[in-house]
Amino acid sequence: MVSSPAFDYTVLERFLRYVVIDTIGSALHKVVSDKDLQEHFLKVGLEATPMTPDELAKELDALEKTYAPIIKQLNIKLD
Repeated sequence: MVSSPAFDYTVLERFLRYVVIDTIGSALHKVVSDKDLQEHFLKVGLEATPMTPDELAKELDALEKTYAPIIKQLNIKLD
């Protein structure tokens, strides 16, 4: 976060995150929902699963709960 006595960038940052996430999320949901794309993915061994932003957040939370303890236990760090 960047702050200034003259302007609160937190509000701008949150607004931009919402706009970007909403815009990109909506576009990705539309693309991933395409039946032709889903069929193509299946042919190469992938499964396309359209998710709302809330569903994606829940999925990411579940992944974090699964893998965070392993990462901490193994002391894995990003350089």
